[in-house]
Amino acid sequence: MLLVEMLLLFDTLLTVLMLLSDRSGDIRDLQRRMVDEKKVRLQQDVFELERLYLDGRRAMDDGSYDKAITVFDQILERIRWFPFDYDLSDQQNRARQSKEESIRLQNEYASSEKREREMRILAEAESEMARSVSFIQNRIDEILRQARRLFAERDYERVISLCDEVLQLDPSRKDVRALRREAAELRHLYEVLDTSLQTQLEWDRTFLSQLESEIPYTDIFNFPTREEWLRISRQELSLEDRLQAVESQQEKTIRSRLKVRVASVEFEDEPFEQVIQFLRELSGINFVLTKEASDSLEGGDGTVRLAEVTDLPLENVLNLVLQGNDPPFTYVIRSGAVLIGPSDSVRNDVFLEFYEVSDITKDKPDFRAPRLALESNSDGDEGGAGGLFDIGGEEDSQETTLDSDILVELVINALFGDEGEPDGESVKIQSGRLVANTTLSNHRKLVQLLKALRKSTGVMVTVESRFIDLQDNFLESIGVDYGNPFNSNLPNPINDIDGAGTQIASGFEIVDAQGEIDVRAAVYNAFSLPLGSSVSPFNLSDTGGFALQYNVLDSYALEAILEANQKMQRTKKLDAPRVTAFNTQISHSLVVDQSAYIEDAEVNQTGVVPVINPVIGILNSGSILQVRPTVSHDRKYVILEIEPTLAVQLPSRFKTLTLGLTNLNVEFPVLSVTNIKTTVTIPDGGTVLVGGLKRTITQESRSGIPVLSRLPILDLLAGRKGNARMQSNLFVLISAKITVIRDEEEKRFN
Repeated sequence: MLLVEMLLLFDTLLTVLMLLSDRSGDIRDLQRRMVDEKKVRLQQDVFELERLYLDGRRAMDDGSYDKAITVFDQILERIRWFPFDYDLSDQQNRARQSKEESIRLQNEYASSEKREREMRILAEAESEMARSVSFIQNRIDEILRQARRLFAERDYERVISLCDEVLQLDPSRKDVRALRREAAELRHLYEVLDTSLQTQLEWDRTFLSQLESEIPYTDIFNFPTREEWLRISRQELSLEDRLQAVESQQEKTIRSRLKVRVASVEFEDEPFEQVIQFLRELSGINFVLTKEASDSLEGGDGTVRLAEVTDLPLENVLNLVLQGNDPPFTYVIRSGAVLIGPSDSVRNDVFLEFYEVSDITKDKPDFRAPRLALESNSDGDEGGAGGLFDIGGEEDSQETTLDSDILVELVINALFGDEGEPDGESVKIQSGRLVANTTLSNHRKLVQLLKALRKSTGVMVTVESRFIDLQDNFLESIGVDYGNPFNSNLPNPINDIDGAGTQIASGFEIVDAQGEIDVRAAVYNAFSLPLGSSVSPFNLSDTGGFALQYNVLDSYALEAILEANQKMQRTKKLDAPRVTAFNTQISHSLVVDQSAYIEDAEVNQTGVVPVINPVIGILNSGSILQVRPTVSHDRKYVILEIEPTLAVQLPSRFKTLTLGLTNLNVEFPVLSVTNIKTTVTIPDGGTVLVGGLKRTITQESRSGIPVLSRLPILDLLAGRKGNARMQSNLFVLISAKITVIRDEEEKRFN
């Protein structure tokens, strides 16, 4: 350091001499100066080697042998590449010796550490061996305490596991083996009991479910319990819910502040920057203008005009301010701030989402009703015998859903308007799903659009047709017959009453002993047509009632039979098929009874004697309701194209066919068919009378003997009176109920 100061003083002296214009001896001074500088650098390098050597020795004294070896290696490397011709053999020897000494001391220290570590490990092992017996015993005691506690809690599986662990430590423990054996037996016993209980439980559940299946629900839709429905509703999260789950807390704060309502705000030609600053101070949100927005404001008017608005969310106020600018601005939330810029330069992030739309695009098939009537043998000629009612006519079908292409076009127009899809966004149908790659706001619009479409295409109508047949029938008959046309107690009949030898039994007879007087008489008061009717829908006859027979066997013989009956009948018959169909879908409800009958015969002449083979036919009787509902735009009315049909099987007629040795009883079924085909308008939940039939049969019959039938009392003793009045009124009522499943869900679960 002293030499450096001397050189600095010498440089100062030369500078002073140069200023005094004294330049004598410049070359000699320059040479001397360079020599001195070389000596100084040499001394500095030598001093640095000495300093490093001292550092290495201090490291050796501190026991940092690795550091000392590194320092001595640095000294030897510097000596090797020393830039001056200088004798450094002494420093080199001392460095080598010190390095060797450091290596030796390091090895000795490592050996000493190894010996101490081995001694320590040996001591610890001896101590561990000394403690092992007590440790194992303590461990066994702890495990057994835990096993007994679990045994009391009936956790036999873990008890067995703990006993196995104890036996691994001490296999000679008999008490542990006994505990394990008892736990295994109890485990098996409880497994058998649990199996029995589970079997009984499932048995009870089976029949409980069967009882539940017998519940006659009257509601059109029945949802599961609230808890089960909430579980089903949480199965799929919307795109917005998934984005909110990964959204940062800062972005959530911004969105919540944008939803805060502003009491009142108005701007009259205020600069755009001041309006944004006002909104920033009002909400505490960072609003940032893009470069395009700043350039647009500098080149335009840059003022905001907004009439007074009250009680609006801040985001609505912001949208009004931005849309009022020319060109219109928009905003996005990015990096913890609201970024504002022109609509064509600021683009929201796009998200890809798949929407299940098969319930909207898949067409609902029409289900036409089959034929329900007797077919004639003239290939469906409706004018032939039997008549043919084609319930499943060939009406034109109507689409009940949207076509896929129409749905895509509707979505594009709703989201993007007439301009169509912008770059980077798309909407298309793929594999029955709507694939939308667009912004979050457009996804919200799409969800609302699909919800509205589902409400319009998912409208169902429940139609019920009621055939109500009311009857009020009355019959009364009284009369006296003298004699019985089939069998009489009097011995002598009346012969040849028609000139053809026909005999009838007599009801009054006088024959004297001489045979000179022979008077025979009979009075039969039978109606030409029986009272009542067996024709559908009536089933009332004059059979039964009161009968009194009076016989006199004296000089004369008399047989009188009094018959009297009275019947009153009131019936109400209901057939009410019901069907639920989508809007404009053809659907039907069919409830029929099928019975086999012999409809025809085939003659088999392959043998010697011709044989008649029966042809079996199937007769269908029951009710069919075919409907096609059309719901009005306001969902207040339903236009119904309906065709209710009721077919009732009446007693059949039979004809016996004979051929050779074969007799075949051929059946001629009788089917009463009520069919109405019309179009009506019904209010939602209302009922309309679409048809009916009133039938009345009034009968008043009298039978008696001329002249006597005009006299009181005698007309009853020698005649018969009968009255019958049968009334039937058939009503065909149609009721309709509009149902939207999502409205029912909201009504049920709020």
